[in-house]
Amino acid sequence: MALSEYVGRPSPTGGATVVRVAPHSHWRPGRNRTEPCAHCGEELDLASRHVLVEVEDEETGETDRLFFQNERCLDEWFEG
Repeated sequence: MALSEYVGRPSPTGGATVVRVAPHSHWRPGRNRTEPCAHCGEELDLASRHVLVEVEDEETGETDRLFFQNERCLDEWFEG
């Protein structure tokens, strides 16, 4: 599935809607940032390519960023 096809879908965790999905890397010289994959929990080096998903809380309108190891992890997250 194309990443853009996830936009507008409800988050599998409930209470939020996917507003953005994109390939991503976050590189800053001298800083190594890591985050866990939102699906499998594997620690991701954000300087390496991964998938960024922004979800918007339906009640507050606040957005949250989720990071996925790859498209397969994103697919599996939606499939449950």
